[in-house]
Amino acid sequence: MRSAKTRNLVAVILAALMVLTSLIAVSMKATDVSAATYEPQGSSADYNESYVKQQTISDFIKEDQTVISQKEINDFEGNKFVLYELAPTGYAIYSIKGTASVFVEGALSMNSPFYSYADKDVVYLGFGEYYYEQDDKYINILTADEYTRTDLPSGFHLKEDAYYETPQISTYGTSFEDTPQPGKTVNLDGYVRIADHAYFENLTKFPQNSQGTCAIVAICIMLGYLDEYVNDGFIPDNYMYNGQSFKNGTGTSQALHDYMFKNCRHTILGIGGNGYPMANAEIKKTMRDYLNQVCGSDFEKKVEYVSGSLFFTHENPRKHINSGYPTLITMTSFKSSITVEKQEYHTVVAYGYNKNDDTFLVHMGWYPGRTTGAQVVVSDATIYSYNTFLYSE
Repeated sequence: MRSAKTRNLVAVILAALMVLTSLIAVSMKATDVSAATYEPQGSSADYNESYVKQQTISDFIKEDQTVISQKEINDFEGNKFVLYELAPTGYAIYSIKGTASVFVEGALSMNSPFYSYADKDVVYLGFGEYYYEQDDKYINILTADEYTRTDLPSGFHLKEDAYYETPQISTYGTSFEDTPQPGKTVNLDGYVRIADHAYFENLTKFPQNSQGTCAIVAICIMLGYLDEYVNDGFIPDNYMYNGQSFKNGTGTSQALHDYMFKNCRHTILGIGGNGYPMANAEIKKTMRDYLNQVCGSDFEKKVEYVSGSLFFTHENPRKHINSGYPTLITMTSFKSSITVEKQEYHTVVAYGYNKNDDTFLVHMGWYPGRTTGAQVVVSDATIYSYNTFLYSE
């Protein structure tokens, strides 16, 4: 979550990079599609016969859940989303475009951020961007920050191809597994999860994201896991910052976040302010700087950084989870459904997935002290990049 000034600055500076991305897409014969003109590229066997995705709440809801409310919500452009609140807890949000219905986000163990604002005029602008209107101001429900209409993006968009069934494309190499590995994964409630999934589902001790540092919070959560389950050298016991240990029980402290923010932070094109956007390259550099400074160069050399963006951002994180590795995924939204210009970033820790409905199970890094954001479900259509960290002696 960032201020309008930072959003606009990010958009302007990234514009040139987006041109290059467009050229890459053209070189790969990528084709934008619409409901009126969609033509499958390839044999009919490669595509779902219906083409248009029609994901519904029945695909998401569990046996012990019921729908207690259904409500249309919108962004400022009038794009349509449907919010379902579930009992005993849970929610799901779908993007509606023509006859297409695509899951965007939801949760297994929390009500939506809009739950307590049923009597308010609300605006949905994507992950972490939940607003209600009050006295000509728009209040971010998560942060309580106030904005004017011109401070905020006008809409939340998935890319156009998210609304259509697409062919399965093979991904790189054989370093990671195409199918879930026994002993490294479990299948629970329809989600393939890493064997140690309970760490993330029960995690309450992690830093606060108070200034748009979601990627640093996600790295801290990942470091806590790596220190507990892979090697306890990821967070040395003797390291302190501002008089506080980096560790907080089996989790991590605000001190770790603050140290990394001051000494290791890399942001997209060096931009900072009220938000510090990171994608795969910046996360990799931030993690590498931390390991070199805190754990030492000998330790850092034992860590392999696996990351990517643009291509295979759905399949590769699934393959990592199949091999038992939690993965950082950075999600984004677009200025429109037919542009590559991005306007929001949010990084989370993914530790499970459901391939049948194209979703990932993630820890969002919300609400330290609670498990409220520990089992959030997000659509793979929003993933821009991923980072996985492998340690070997």
